[in-house]
Amino acid sequence: MANDEESKLGGYRLSEIVRRVRRTADFSQRELARWAKVSPACIGATEAGRSAPSLAVLQRILNAANYRPFEWPPHWRRPGRLQPDTDSA
Repeated sequence: MANDEESKLGGYRLSEIVRRVRRTADFSQRELARWAKVSPACIGATEAGRSAPSLAVLQRILNAANYRPFEWPPHWRRPGRLQPDTDSA
């Protein structure tokens, strides 16, 4: 069962991320596990919030569903933090 202690990534529960990725890819838990080379129990436990995969396993899960992790380069502005355009005047 998901709780407040559950692992989060970017403010989102890891269980929700994995479930959404799997459903968007139209995979069953068993299919995603096969493509990610993990056990179906790993996918089930992650989606239920009972365990969190290692970063390497999470990478394989995301890759299996054709997702890529993304990190904002430090020199980019973060969304939601709009700053006035000082070049136009």
